[in-house]
Amino acid sequence: MPFVFSGGINVGEDCPVFDGLYEFCQLSAGGSVAGAVKLNKQSTDIAINWAGGLHHAKKSEASGFCYVNDIVLAILELLKYHQRVLYVDIDIHHGDGVEEAFYTTDRVMTVSFHKYGEYFPGTGDLRVSFTSWHGKCVEFFKKLNIPLLLLGGGGYTIRNVARCWTYETSVALSCEIANELPYNDYFEYFGPDFKLHISPSNMGNQNTTEYMDKIK
Repeated sequence: MPFVFSGGINVGEDCPVFDGLYEFCQLSAGGSVAGAVKLNKQSTDIAINWAGGLHHAKKSEASGFCYVNDIVLAILELLKYHQRVLYVDIDIHHGDGVEEAFYTTDRVMTVSFHKYGEYFPGTGDLRVSFTSWHGKCVEFFKKLNIPLLLLGGGGYTIRNVARCWTYETSVALSCEIANELPYNDYFEYFGPDFKLHISPSNMGNQNTTEYMDKIK
């Protein structure tokens, strides 16, 4: 049955209403909250929900293909057992929904690495531009031996999202996997190289040596 609305639904043009939307939000948010519960109960060291990570949704509006902010819900769950939570966002977009939710509390620190102005939603700080090394970030926090929740968020190139999540999962499990992709039903989709890691583009690195030294 098609959807019929008379108004009052706070979604924009980048958040289309589709059949199964409610169930999608249940699975996405439920997976992140369930991961947080497992961490709180110490039944796992690392929890992963690649269907989560919808960081643009606000308390009163959907935004940027994000309908329910599962990250905020998961952090609220973590705060039941932990005094402080660090949220590190390595999406190319600014995690504005999460930052806004916890902007006035000192119990949650939000860090978002993105490039200001060029990417959605155009908020954040120009000084925190960093758009790669996902695996290294996972590896770094894994070594701290603290409860860790890994979330997805999506992406515009599905084949590269699949590569990224596969690699990050292997890092979380401390399991080395081959760069050669095994044959599968979607093998041709990953051509022409059929590799796990894609070749770097010719995009210029705008991080100067002086800037990186200052960050260190």
